[in-house]
Amino acid sequence: MSCEIYTEVGSGCTILFSEHWEDEAALSEHIRSDIYHRVLSAAELSSTAPEIRFYRISDTRDLELVRQLRLAVGTGPPSVPEDTILAKKV
Repeated sequence: MSCEIYTEVGSGCTILFSEHWEDEAALSEHIRSDIYHRVLSAAELSSTAPEIRFYRISDTRDLELVRQLRLAVGTGPPSVPEDTILAKKV
């Protein structure tokens, strides 16, 4: 599990609380927990109705997808050697 909290610059009215879960069971367990009850209680203090959404991601791709698509016939530069670094994580 991981989570992040973001606020909208200049407004002070928008808060984004994002959580990432390994699987459906972990999410279900967390939603039933006392800690999540506190999150819901905090959301109820909002001056506007909170928006709560759950997104399921079935597939995640990395930079390899970009490389494959850019090097597809007629859409990208000429072939690049397999061991060429196209981007570096900082």
